[in-house]
Amino acid sequence: LHRVNLDAHRLADALRGNIWVRSFAPFLMRISDEDCHAYFHALAENQGLVKLDLLRVRISDENWDVLWRSVSRHPKLEIIDVRHANLGLPFGQKTSRAHAIVDALRVNTVLHTIRLRRHKYDLEILDNMVQPRLLVNLYKPRFAAIAAIAEERRTWQRKILGRALAFVSRNPSPNPIWMMVSGNVNVICGHTPQA
Repeated sequence: LHRVNLDAHRLADALRGNIWVRSFAPFLMRISDEDCHAYFHALAENQGLVKLDLLRVRISDENWDVLWRSVSRHPKLEIIDVRHANLGLPFGQKTSRAHAIVDALRVNTVLHTIRLRRHKYDLEILDNMVQPRLLVNLYKPRFAAIAAIAEERRTWQRKILGRALAFVSRNPSPNPIWMMVSGNVNVICGHTPQA
């Protein structure tokens, strides 16, 4: 479904529940608000899209809100391009559109790239609220992998520490036990205590 121009309602129906289509880029410079509305509602029920390219689609304020409500619930969408051709947005509109993105990112933990024309949005909201959330979404899978490795390592460290404690406990002096325990608090507790 890349760069197609079919009946909008049939295409929207095809997007609903679809798990196979990974990229969607409607090449529709003159798409009607009604068709846009149908696509964006269908997006909420889509299960497979990873990339959504709306570069050539003009989006009204109402449909902008529908789009981001649908994006907020999408389970796999990672990249969205909304560098559409809307010109000369007033500041209030720039702010409300940026807030719609923020609201979607409060729920969506998968989306990590939004391509847009920065001058069309409230830059303070983009820099302070949107960009940090996108970065968290981008790096979240990496942190989960690191945490799994760290947990595996801590389990291994605990086993070695247990053997070492058993060995030093045979020594009548308490100093080796204290040194072992105090030097390995992060292994025992799972984190490094704050000073």
